[in-house]
Amino acid sequence: SRVQAQTLLARLAEGLTNPVNESSIARDLDIDSKTVKARIEALQLSFITWPCYEMKQGSPNLRAQNKVYFLDPLLARLAHLRSPDATPPPRQPMLSEQQLGLALHRHYEVVHRGSFPRFDQLMFERPTRKEIDFIAPWMHRVPIEGKYTSGAWRKEAETMKAAYQAGVMATRSTIDFDDQIRAMPAPILALLLDNS
Repeated sequence: SRVQAQTLLARLAEGLTNPVNESSIARDLDIDSKTVKARIEALQLSFITWPCYEMKQGSPNLRAQNKVYFLDPLLARLAHLRSPDATPPPRQPMLSEQQLGLALHRHYEVVHRGSFPRFDQLMFERPTRKEIDFIAPWMHRVPIEGKYTSGAWRKEAETMKAAYQAGVMATRSTIDFDDQIRAMPAPILALLLDNS
């Protein structure tokens, strides 16, 4: 129904940067979790959303919950635009992470034509209780974390540093190249990816 479709889009936007709990969404929609899974797959096949799988031994872990990002920030705001009083808009840090992931996919597509629709070469990883937003074998295992902050960011980089000793922190406006974990504004990183 229209209400269920609105609720599904709202739940996906609300949990934009977290693995999707299909059972929880199914309870909220009062439908079977297989139906939720089918609807999310339909959104992906329609290029409304894209999946980000958890990495296990360098490959997508298809048994784990994956994240679901929208292909366009406007699509992520759709539930809010249709019902602004009932549905809050996605927060800017979430949209920044989503668009950073999309820039990484576009970059990979330039080198490996036809890879874009598969969405299997960019994953997130959980080396500890905290996760790393984006990592892939083709990135020479250099992790990228999207933290849309202008302030302290080093604490957020500890997971990358412990697991990989290096990485890139995509910030709001901070630039810092004085360590193995480099910080740069997410728009600049996306621009560099689109032009390399």
